[in-house]
Amino acid sequence: MRALCFVLLVACSTPAPPPPQPVVAAPAPKQDESGPSWIGVRVDTEPVRITQVIRDAPGDKAGLRIGDELLTVNGEAVPTGPAFVERIRGTKNGDTLAVVVMRGGGKITLQIKVAPRPDSIAENALIGKPAPAFEAATLAGPFSSKLADLRGHVVILDFWATWCGPCAMTIPRLKQLHDKYAPNGLRIVGLSSEDPALIREFAGRAAMNYTIAHDVEDKISGAYLREGIPMFVVIDKAGIVRHVIVGANMDAVEEAIPALL
Repeated sequence: MRALCFVLLVACSTPAPPPPQPVVAAPAPKQDESGPSWIGVRVDTEPVRITQVIRDAPGDKAGLRIGDELLTVNGEAVPTGPAFVERIRGTKNGDTLAVVVMRGGGKITLQIKVAPRPDSIAENALIGKPAPAFEAATLAGPFSSKLADLRGHVVILDFWATWCGPCAMTIPRLKQLHDKYAPNGLRIVGLSSEDPALIREFAGRAAMNYTIAHDVEDKISGAYLREGIPMFVVIDKAGIVRHVIVGANMDAVEEAIPALL
C-alpha cells in the first residue's frame, strides 16, 4: 500500500526516506513561532497528487482540488510527498507560496497563503458543518450505518479498534447511553477498519448493543479527519456536526446528548 503524507498533520502515515535535495539550493524560510505551518491537504507520495482537501483550509481557499498533481512550489520541483511536507513545514505562517499543479492536462498556478495549523483539525473542519456522508457495512447492532438513513436522529460516531485499551473502557458507557437514549432518538455507530470477522467476534463478546460497522480502508476515518482513537463525533438531527471529542472522555460525550434530542 502506498504511504500517505498528511500536510494537514505535517507528518507521514509510514516512515519515509529523507526528501531529496531541492533543485534550487536556497533554504526555505524558517517556520513561524505561532505554530506548525498548514495548508490542509492530504497527498500521495509519488506522484505527489492531492487526495484530500480540507474545507476552508488555505489549500481549499486557493483552489486546490483532489486529483491535482503538484509540480513546483515557488519554482522548486516537488519530487515526493515528504519533500512537499518539508517545504510547507519550512514556510513562515502568513507567507504566500506559488504552487504549480497539473490539472486536466494543463498547468495551473495557485497562490496559497500558509496559515498556522489548528489545535484540532477535525474540530476546525467539521464543527458547525454538514457531516460527511457515508455508508458502511453493518456488522452488528440494531440500526443502519448509512448516515442518510439516520437523518432526524442524534448520531454519535465512535471511531475505535479492538486492540485499543481506552476504546474498551468506553464500551460500558456507550452501552448505557444506547439503553438510555435510543428510545428518544439517539443512534450510536461504532466504526472500525479491522477485519470484519474480528470486529464481529469482539462485539459479540463485549455484548455491544449499538450499531457496529466496517470502515473499509479507513475511508470514513479519513473523511472525518480522525486524530486518534477513540474519537467521537456528535451529529445533530439536521446532520450538522456539533462536537468532536478525542479520547475516552465519556462525560463530555454524554453531556452533549440531551440538548440535541
